[in-house]
Amino acid sequence: MARSGPAALQVFAWDPGKRTAHARLFAPGFGIPEDPACAPIAMALGAWLVGAGLLTGAGVHEYRVRQGARGRQSLLWCTVTV
Repeated sequence: MARSGPAALQVFAWDPGKRTAHARLFAPGFGIPEDPACAPIAMALGAWLVGAGLLTGAGVHEYRVRQGARGRQSLLWCTVTV
């Protein structure tokens, strides 16, 4: 029987004071145990933060995504416009 489920999974914790998400992206379905920096996922997270009401108000919102914890840490600086 074939296994099913997501090919990738991102988990994160949001620090509103620092406007920073501490994230991990696991993608075993793509042969990647952990992605140290995934810009498309970081940008999609911005849209989710707006939709969830964690970034509010019209205009440009800056936020950061710290990703990777296995000796390959990264910091992505992002913006989302509402």
